[in-house]
Amino acid sequence: MVKNRILSICTLIVCLVMYMETFKFGEKTSVQVVSPAAYPRFLLYFIAGFSIFILIQSFFTKTDKNQAIVFNFKKFWNKYREIILLFLFFGFYVFLLSSNVGFIISTLLFMFASQALLMGLKRLKSVITNISVTTVLTFFVYFTFTEMLSIMLP
Repeated sequence: MVKNRILSICTLIVCLVMYMETFKFGEKTSVQVVSPAAYPRFLLYFIAGFSIFILIQSFFTKTDKNQAIVFNFKKFWNKYREIILLFLFFGFYVFLLSSNVGFIISTLLFMFASQALLMGLKRLKSVITNISVTTVLTFFVYFTFTEMLSIMLP
């Protein structure tokens, strides 16, 4: 399929650009086993490998050439509604973090909204689960970063 070829070629180009950026990382010190660029390069090899696999597979997949491509917004929205809304929620989350609202409030709002979208809030049990998971994870991450790793969060 043409879409898979385009996606895999674009992914390979992005991987190549990111791979070139790993040469700007610092060299390994005497106490490090591998250089700081080792893990990003490993991930890029992994992503590039799958992109090459998809590219090769796209040449062997048969498509119906008589089928007309018609964009139907309602069908598209029904199929990808959760994904689009999650991207919008994430964008709003990043905006809240950058506007000095703070990590705890921003994360509580983002996690609650995301879980409500994915799980639904039809029963009291799901609301209680959503609130408890959101609260526990937010404070666990905050405590882990601020107290154990000494990294200040916004």
